[in-house]
Amino acid sequence: MRNLMHAANGYSTWRYDRILVKATTRFGAILDDLVAMPKRALLLSAEEFSGHMPGRGELAY
Repeated sequence: MRNLMHAANGYSTWRYDRILVKATTRFGAILDDLVAMPKRALLLSAEEFSGHMPGRGELAY
């Protein structure tokens, strides 16, 4: 999941489409590696999914 968090942080800073594709691909890889869980929910939680905090470096908002 660390690679997905890294891509989410990168997208919050630069907003390049290629980084969004990278995040989507990495999320898909996580889902592909999971064992099937019929009738169960999946919750992924990490502050990094929201991106970098405003004020970090050149990130104004």
